[in-house]
Amino acid sequence: MSFSEISKNDVIKYNFKNNCCKNAFCAGLLADASLLPSGQTELTVSEDSLVPFISESLEKRFRRELTKERSTYLGRVLCRLHFQSASAGALLKSFSAENDLERIVQCEQCKHAFIAGMYLACGHMADPSRSYHLYFSFHNAERAAVFDDFISSVTVKPKTVTRKNTVELYYKSINDISDVLTLIGCGKSVFDVLNSQIEREIRNQENRATNCVTKNIAASVKSAGKQILLFQKMKESGLLASLPDDLRQTAELRLSFPDVSMQELAEYHKPPISKSGVFHRIQRIEEIYRKTTE
Repeated sequence: MSFSEISKNDVIKYNFKNNCCKNAFCAGLLADASLLPSGQTELTVSEDSLVPFISESLEKRFRRELTKERSTYLGRVLCRLHFQSASAGALLKSFSAENDLERIVQCEQCKHAFIAGMYLACGHMADPSRSYHLYFSFHNAERAAVFDDFISSVTVKPKTVTRKNTVELYYKSINDISDVLTLIGCGKSVFDVLNSQIEREIRNQENRATNCVTKNIAASVKSAGKQILLFQKMKESGLLASLPDDLRQTAELRLSFPDVSMQELAEYHKPPISKSGVFHRIQRIEEIYRKTTE
C-alpha cells in the first residue's frame, strides 16, 4: 500500500460529527468530478481500496445508487463511479464561482472536511522517505483556481503547476505538508512524515561523517605515498643511512609498513612515540633531503 493510500485511510477513520461537515466532506469528494451530457456525475477513483467508502458516502449523501466501471491505465486500476443527481450536478456547477463555496461550508470544521474530501478524491502524497510532495490534481483549470483560493483561506497557500491535462496545487515543504495533513485528520501520517525527516537527517549526518573519514583516509594515503617515494630515493642514494638514528628508524618503519596510519606508525617505534613526534621527524627528513638536493 502506498503512503498516499495509508494517509487516506487516516482520513476515512476521522469522524466528522456535524451533518454540515459530513455534507462538506462529500462535496469535497466531487472536487474533480465531471458532469456528463446525460446529466450523470462521474468521479474517477485511482485507489481501488477507497471505492467502497467513497461509494457509500456519496450514496448516503445524495440518496442515489452508484454504478462502478473499472479499467486499467498504465498498470493502475481505475474505478469510474456514476450516479444521477440534480443536486450533485448543481454542486459541480457551483465550483466555478468562489462565492458559492461559502454556502457549502457552514462552520470552520466544514472547511477542514471539504479539503479532507478533496484530498481523498484527487489528492496524492509521495512516500516521505523519498521526497516531500503533497498535491491535489484537477482536470478543470477554472475549478483549480477556485480551490486554490479556498485552500489559501484555510491554511498555507499551495504552489501551482500546469501539466499536460491537469492543474496541480502542491506543497513540498515538510512543515506545510504536516499542517495540511493535520488539518484533514491524518494525525498518524504526520508522525510518519516527521519520523522520515528525522531518519533522513540521521542518514545525511552519517553520510557526511563517512565522507569526512573517506576524505581523511585518502589524504593520509596520498601523504604516505609521497613519504615512501622520498624515503626510497634516499635509500637508493645512501642518504638514508647517514640520517640520525631516530630519523632513520622512522623512515625505515614507513618503508616497512606503507599502509599503516601515522598513529600506528608511532606505536611501532621502540620506544613508542607520539603521532606528532612522527610528523615532526618526517618534516625533518624532508628538510634534510631538500638541503642536500639544492
